[in-house]
Amino acid sequence: EMLTRDWSSDVCSSDLKKDRVAALNAAIASANMRSMQAAASYFDMCVQGDSPSQEALLSYALFREEARQYDLALQILAKHDSLYGRTLEAMVAKARILDKKGASSQAVQAYREILSSGFALPSDLSRFVRARVGMAN
Repeated sequence: EMLTRDWSSDVCSSDLKKDRVAALNAAIASANMRSMQAAASYFDMCVQGDSPSQEALLSYALFREEARQYDLALQILAKHDSLYGRTLEAMVAKARILDKKGASSQAVQAYREILSSGFALPSDLSRFVRARVGMAN
């Protein structure tokens, strides 16, 4: 799964923001080229400070997930949630990572939270989550 960027959301108002955007671009490019050490360094740069972007945190969590570093990915998602609140994308990532980690009961609870979150779920995601919760019953 390749990481992607939403170029339309870039409004660079400061050098710091420009540096973080550049670091995120470099991180995503490095990850896509499987240059993992470089990608990790760039991701570390773009999530430093008090308010890294949602995109940087979610992309970094996905990077750590793909590297099977599930606990790190979950820590990054927790930081995302503390800064930005719960989002559907982060909730799905958390549930998926818990599943991959083998924490089945925690994963099912995370999937249940998705169903009760109030977010509008695409039909394929809704079917998957309902099936996953149903498997646990």
